[in-house]
Amino acid sequence: MAWSPTLALRSWMKPSRWLGSRDWSPACRPASASSRHSASRASETPSSRLRASRVSPRRRRRTTSVLRRLDHRPLSWRLADPAVGLRPLRIDQPDAVLLRHGRHCLQDSQLGVSGSRAPTQQSLFTHRYSAVVPPSHPPTFALIGAAGFIAPRHLRAIKDSGGRLVAALDPHDNVGVMDSYFPECHFFTEPERFDRHLDKLHREGQGVDYVSICSPNYLHDAHIRMALRNGAQAICEKPIVLNPWNVDALAAIGAETGRRVFTILQLRHHPAIIALQERYAAAGAPARPIDVDVTYITSRGKWYHRSWKGNLEKSGGIATNIGVHFFDMLGWIFGGMRSSVVHLRQDDCASGVLELERARVRWFLSVNADHLPEAQRAKGQRTFRSITVGGAELEFSEGFTDLHTVSYQEILAGRGYGLLDAKPSIEMVQAIRHASLAPLGRGDHHPMSARGTEARP
Repeated sequence: MAWSPTLALRSWMKPSRWLGSRDWSPACRPASASSRHSASRASETPSSRLRASRVSPRRRRRTTSVLRRLDHRPLSWRLADPAVGLRPLRIDQPDAVLLRHGRHCLQDSQLGVSGSRAPTQQSLFTHRYSAVVPPSHPPTFALIGAAGFIAPRHLRAIKDSGGRLVAALDPHDNVGVMDSYFPECHFFTEPERFDRHLDKLHREGQGVDYVSICSPNYLHDAHIRMALRNGAQAICEKPIVLNPWNVDALAAIGAETGRRVFTILQLRHHPAIIALQERYAAAGAPARPIDVDVTYITSRGKWYHRSWKGNLEKSGGIATNIGVHFFDMLGWIFGGMRSSVVHLRQDDCASGVLELERARVRWFLSVNADHLPEAQRAKGQRTFRSITVGGAELEFSEGFTDLHTVSYQEILAGRGYGLLDAKPSIEMVQAIRHASLAPLGRGDHHPMSARGTEARP
């Protein structure tokens, strides 16, 4: 997890006072402080303590309200050294910033944030830490969308990564697959009860470390917010959100809560894709754009168009729902988008041309079985995937089985892909979704674009 700023103790708190004295046991205080404290409090009343503290009622209310924002965990701890363990924290600077991670706190000076002046908005919420410190215990997970198509891959990834699933949510209760992975997991069908359970765990100091999100596309944004509010990191399936401005809003919430949002971009972990990316990164800018053709047909039945996946407002359309991981891969290898032309955009297929920094990409996506090549139909296959780069076929039909597990392992190691990594592909599919259609007879287009038009009833 990332070290997360949660509280700035301003100059209205008296320097050198012990913070949260009632939240830590006398055994944890220095002997002198402990003896003076216990001797004096025996004869004190609440009003006399208030007068002795010389803090106005208004400032006392401010202090109390801030402390109530935190859970029951002791405020007087910080992680001094992993080899030494925990020890009490004495605030000797009024502007010290406490950075909380799990049950621990760090003083700002340990992370290079100046304590000699009032902390700025940047130092509190937008400071980026390169290292993600993994929890010392097996990471705990919650899962949203446990009955969905992709959920078993997440269950397996959590299991294979040494994690433990403690709570799951889905409006449908056909989740027997969890018996093969986490039979003791608490299951909910109402999001309100699920949210309450996460909040209860968080307040008891047993909050989940990660919330994995496999819900419908249009709910990703709300479910990521739920995870962040409950003090957890979010791991969300693609597309992480439907619109680029949602990415910006989540980045702001992540900065405020000190939690990160990760996404599953599993193609970036495929050996063939990694080799291709390294090859073109080393080659530099080409003299002319590289010609790339992408064809992806994954047959779906009539149910598809009756579900949320067939609803443009909920799924984002074909390009978003089944194509976003290809667009992310292409942007990762060949650079950002310069222009986009869309020739075909229907309920069951879409096609167009993308101009990237180092490539010109003709793409075709479909869920219609009639668009399959004759060779695949003769073999009874329901899926066809082809990528040609500079006229050469890219072979990556194998090696997809464990990519979710690899993604989870990278996230737990602090090397996962986040919001900034996902945003370029979200911008691509959003542009495709709202582009005006260009006539097929004008300019170059994917060879199957005309076939997609003919197959439409």
